[in-house]
Amino acid sequence: MAIPISLAVLIWALITVLAFFKPTRFPNGFFQDLLALGGFAALVVGFFWQVLLLTEYLVPKGGGDLASFLYPVYFFAARNLQEGVIPLWNPYQFGGMPFAADMQTGMFYPINLLALLLVRPFSYQAMEGLAIVHYFLAACFMYVYLRGMAIGRLGAFGGGVVFAFSGFAVAHLGHLNMLESVIWLPLVLFFFHRAWSTKRLSWAIAAGTAYGVSILPGHIQMTLYLGLFLTLYWIWAIISDLWSNRRTGWRLPSFRRVAALPLTLIVAFGLAAVQLIPSFELTGLSIRAAISYEKAVEYAVSPFGLISLAVPHFFDPDSINFGGIKGNLTEVYGYAGIVAMLMAALALTLTSRRNTWRWFFGLGALAFLLLSLGQDTVLHGWLYRFVPGFDKVRAPGRFLFLFDFAVAALAGLGLDALARPLARRDRPAMKATLWMVGTLVAIGAFGALIFYQALLTSQDKDPVIYRRIEASTSGIVIALAFLALGLLVLLLHRYRNRWRSFLPWLAVTFVVVDLFSSGWS
Repeated sequence: MAIPISLAVLIWALITVLAFFKPTRFPNGFFQDLLALGGFAALVVGFFWQVLLLTEYLVPKGGGDLASFLYPVYFFAARNLQEGVIPLWNPYQFGGMPFAADMQTGMFYPINLLALLLVRPFSYQAMEGLAIVHYFLAACFMYVYLRGMAIGRLGAFGGGVVFAFSGFAVAHLGHLNMLESVIWLPLVLFFFHRAWSTKRLSWAIAAGTAYGVSILPGHIQMTLYLGLFLTLYWIWAIISDLWSNRRTGWRLPSFRRVAALPLTLIVAFGLAAVQLIPSFELTGLSIRAAISYEKAVEYAVSPFGLISLAVPHFFDPDSINFGGIKGNLTEVYGYAGIVAMLMAALALTLTSRRNTWRWFFGLGALAFLLLSLGQDTVLHGWLYRFVPGFDKVRAPGRFLFLFDFAVAALAGLGLDALARPLARRDRPAMKATLWMVGTLVAIGAFGALIFYQALLTSQDKDPVIYRRIEASTSGIVIALAFLALGLLVLLLHRYRNRWRSFLPWLAVTFVVVDLFSSGWS
């Protein structure tokens, strides 16, 4: 691994030099974009350095589904494909059962297919490599989408970091097929947004192609989530279009705009039909043909567990010692970063009033957070009862994927706003934001003192209880530190205009350190 990494560093250094001199024969900003993508590669290496450079480390810790379920399946597929056989049947489970029809084999996903054919022998390190590559792609796709939304390069870079290293993405490292599916959402939206803005259906075909590729890794729940988000995105675009034309008459959007979603879905499901049709038939013979609502709400986020959105290490990472969390922390972990959430708040406060998409992402983040609570809100029950497909999946905590995506988009908008002078009309809202964040810092400091006192007075108590208090105290202190750093960025934006060009860099640095600190374990 060391030689390819060293070569990548040299290439990135060359791109850095070219970006500085800005050769005129290339498109404007071309090397700056390459530099951003190289930055994502460097961050991925920095996050996974133990796996990439030290042979004794494996991910995820404990193996998870990546080792116990997915690797045997992928190894079986690789062995057959490399012998020139398409494995339609698996003779090693029960009395034999369909193989390719099982969606989670992910055999028809292009990136998987290349790896299964070319990597000889197909080792567990290849599985780790597949996962790590998709963190890089997640950041790149988010960067492309945010640049398409007219967000500056540094804001788009920060949004890519938040999306790729958010709590959901890191926690589901062992669920490779889920990870491979969700990372395509930004690219689907990029093409779909182009289809809407240019009124060209060729972009809708591109969106459908990207969506179809996202189906092939074989996680139907994520396919449903992407479809739900895309449909809401389309509805919001229609409403925004109607609202913008209200003074000249409530004209419906053009046919090409309205047709963008149906065409996208037709292309996507047509492309993925090679997997969907046999999988649909197999599902009818499985236990997932119908599941009760009690089963569907397994692994929902506990309302008490929402504290982990602000204090990611409030709960002991040892699953035996969870307090107030339902089930597995992996399924309910959606920390997007305190600094990133402050940047998201800045986007809602300061971004141009003409940008209606910030409100879509703000309302979307709230809605998906409520859906992640499962039976504790009525929204999930409605979805289960009235929207086809959602009565076949469980683990509502996975809606945190869409929450993290919305926060990442808003964080990109907020980081972009840092580079601009604070408008006079925004100063009252900024003042209120500063007071609110300052109050949170004060409350957090008071809470830390209370937990310190509880820690000192519980040393003779049950070791499990002591360990919980110790973990919570440490988590609060670290979260408080990042909240204070975020407040510092907001204060400098308000009162030190000469630091304007430096502030986005400082904020992105804090975002990286925040997410890496919370997710490394």
